[in-house]
Amino acid sequence: MNHETFASHDGLRLSVRILGSGPPLVVVPGWLGAYSDWYPVTRRLADRHTCYVWEARPYVDAATPTIDRMAADLRALITGFGLERPVVLGHSMGALTCWEYVRRFGCADIGAFCLVDQAPRMVTGDDWSLGLEGGFTPEANRAFIDWMWQDFPAAALDLVARSRRAPPGSGAARLEAMFRDTRRQRIESLDPAPWIRAWESFSWQDYREVLPQVQVPTLLVFGAQSFYGLEVARYVYRRMPDARLRIHAVAGHSPHQDDLPGFLGDLRQFAAGDGIYAASPEEC
Repeated sequence: MNHETFASHDGLRLSVRILGSGPPLVVVPGWLGAYSDWYPVTRRLADRHTCYVWEARPYVDAATPTIDRMAADLRALITGFGLERPVVLGHSMGALTCWEYVRRFGCADIGAFCLVDQAPRMVTGDDWSLGLEGGFTPEANRAFIDWMWQDFPAAALDLVARSRRAPPGSGAARLEAMFRDTRRQRIESLDPAPWIRAWESFSWQDYREVLPQVQVPTLLVFGAQSFYGLEVARYVYRRMPDARLRIHAVAGHSPHQDDLPGFLGDLRQFAAGDGIYAASPEEC
């Protein structure tokens, strides 16, 4: 794995790990995500793709770690490495970054998207009940932000714990137990401010009007046990013109961790140009 950097639109240098050979696959991790979270995926895809996994702006920019700048970072990575219509995989905050990219730059430079377990709007309201946990009101978001400013590790770990749904006794559950302390140590080592500011930037966004603008093939991957729920998956699927939907029954917010073999199978099939649709008509 090569460790390189690239200059973004404002001169900030961001780290990117590069592994494999073949058509480009850009991985945009979620909030608090790191390249190491995606190594089990990328090392298994390295025989088919050159995988680029960045470390997002909040790791190095305490002042402006906003979703619009992260979308511009994605554009800078694609242009800086001369990638021709890559597959862009975005999980959670990474999916929001992809929608912001489409809002700002369109789809002309993108070959395909894989968007993993994210609602187009996190905060609920009078016209939207499908946000985080189906009841994430503006007041709840402000309370969570206040909690993060007061005790970032406790707030962040609580959210992470609610995002995981590994079945007891499963391989995913054993891995979750093994890495729980490592995750805690990693979160406690972070500078809280840029991650909170990033949350403040993306958690209020509304990308519902962007969904029809995604005019490239898109694989949507959702966990049936996620805190977003199946109705979010159905909503996004029905409004994106060239979408395929895959729902993982045993997975929570991170299907690539909770069901790694199934996730890899979906992604390989999609990247090869084969059709993928929901497991049953009822899920659509």
